[in-house]
Amino acid sequence: MGRLKDSILSGTSGRVGRVVVANVNGVEILKIRPKKTTKQPTEKQNLIKERFNKSILFMKSYKEYAKIFFGKKTGLKSVYNQASSSVLNAIECDWDNLTLIPRYNRIQFSKGNGLRPQPTAISSPSAMKIQIDWDNNAEGIGAENDYLVVLLAVDNNLEEETLFYETTVQRKDLSFEQTLLPRFQNNEIHLWIAFVDENGMYASDSLYLGTVLVT
Repeated sequence: MGRLKDSILSGTSGRVGRVVVANVNGVEILKIRPKKTTKQPTEKQNLIKERFNKSILFMKSYKEYAKIFFGKKTGLKSVYNQASSSVLNAIECDWDNLTLIPRYNRIQFSKGNGLRPQPTAISSPSAMKIQIDWDNNAEGIGAENDYLVVLLAVDNNLEEETLFYETTVQRKDLSFEQTLLPRFQNNEIHLWIAFVDENGMYASDSLYLGTVLVT
């Protein structure tokens, strides 16, 4: 892949043979289409493809959020691409057993300059409920009105979509409780939280909270 500058192809789009010209965020890119092959993919190639597909599935619930609240665009890499890299890099390939190993504590779904959460506890206080508690580390300043966003994933089950909540709960409320669907009962779930400012202009970094068993 290369950039086009003052090229005879500059200002065009589409493809000629295997040469593809595309405009990516205002930058013209020249790419070569891979040749089609009749060879069957190897098991390792299939695992790499599965890893990519599972990372896309993981992000499905918060895709639109990540397009806005995951840092800033860097070069040709959009904020969404950076968010997807966070997930992709956290899913390791076990080449010996040809399986995927998710490292949930490495995943971020939110990045920004907002005040980071200060969690105190996660629990499942009653059947199919989860509760998240935190300190108001912004007491007396505007950030105490930031609203909570929550990401939830079932442990070691990359076949399931994650759940994402954009709540109306504010930092000063100190607690969030949610009733889950029956399919989550008796499962270990991973939790992440972040805060978004009340005007929806910026977010905090997300924080991984660990796991809780849903009763």
